[in-house]
Amino acid sequence: MADLDLKQNDTASVEATLPDDLTDATEVRFQLSESAGGDAVIDSVAVIQNASEGIVRYDWSNGETDKTGLYYLEWRVEWSDGNIETYPKDGYSSVYFHRDQQ
Repeated sequence: MADLDLKQNDTASVEATLPDDLTDATEVRFQLSESAGGDAVIDSVAVIQNASEGIVRYDWSNGETDKTGLYYLEWRVEWSDGNIETYPKDGYSSVYFHRDQQ
């Protein structure tokens, strides 16, 4: 079972609450891959919606949700001191794109 289920071509944003305060973050990236640890098919800047609460959001671009099947996602945080952390820390989050009936 995936952490997130979407229909093919849905454009609703993906939101997550990361376990750290992001006030000192300079950038958060949303990364989506076809396999755990595989090359990202999407690697784009996410929105820090509420830094103190660790809330981030990714707004899909046209064509990014036209796929079907299971994909793996991570949030990559770059801190003001240059360090990088990736969430989730243990494994990956997953999203399953179900075939659209249209």
